[in-house]
Amino acid sequence: MIKIILHGGYAKTDNELNRNFIKEIGQSLPKNFNLLFVFFAIDKARYKYEYEEHGRIFSNILKNKNPKFTLATEENFLEQIKKAQAIYLRGGNIIKLLKIIEKYPDFKALIKDKVVAGSSAGAYLLAKYSYGNDEGKKGVFTGLGILPIKLACHFVDKEKELIIKELNKYSEDMDLVLLKDFEHKVYEI
Repeated sequence: MIKIILHGGYAKTDNELNRNFIKEIGQSLPKNFNLLFVFFAIDKARYKYEYEEHGRIFSNILKNKNPKFTLATEENFLEQIKKAQAIYLRGGNIIKLLKIIEKYPDFKALIKDKVVAGSSAGAYLLAKYSYGNDEGKKGVFTGLGILPIKLACHFVDKEKELIIKELNKYSEDMDLVLLKDFEHKVYEI
């Protein structure tokens, strides 16, 4: 079983919805679990800063769990996934994230029996289809399809009609998930 937590975006913002999202990551895990931070969707120059920021925020919220954090690297990614009980896929550029993760064709098998949380582009990676704005282009992106859903993060009501129309071009049989900033949804597969 894989516990997947999709998040609508901006997970570092301090509010109750984000605190609940981060608590959900640790909820089913034992004390002292290993959490892998995957920042492949952003520029490498920001990894250290984001690692420190996320570490501070997650440590504060998950203080009763005492998680150990690891910063994912492309060179050690397979070994890092194997050691982790939880994986956090940070948002950013979905195209960049997909290009890197597609180098690991066994990704779905590797995340079996783990908690995997994806925020924005990280959530898009896990869905079959997603509607977003990347590299200045609005449109539908094809993810790994680990969850057979259509997804829109950073959802705003005024775009609902357009998003549904665009995503329904790909498949009307899949569930449509619309997540506003800070919202999350949990799946177990």
